[in-house]
Amino acid sequence: MSPEDASANSNTNREGTTPSIGFGLAKRAVAAVKSVFLAGKHYAMLETRVTALEAQFERHPPDVCERCGERAMRVVRNGGIMGDSHGHWRQDDWKCERCGYEEPRIVRF
Repeated sequence: MSPEDASANSNTNREGTTPSIGFGLAKRAVAAVKSVFLAGKHYAMLETRVTALEAQFERHPPDVCERCGERAMRVVRNGGIMGDSHGHWRQDDWKCERCGYEEPRIVRF
């Protein structure tokens, strides 16, 4: 076999370098670029969802109403701190913004 035949059958050109990067490497590069774009889309979707949640709960997040089940209970009035040396508490008045249900709640601390 002549030296020309040997160089024609090898993966190197006359300068001794590889003429292409190979199909496998190009395929992996395309897959990596696709995954970056998919991650960007996923990030944008998550950012939209977080923005919607932040807008929904601009104020202190509401509690669940025991009567209607909606997340619409809000504190109407905070009571003063009461108690003795063994414990302190406060009575808060809560009202549902949807159905109008009112209830007192005792907060111990």
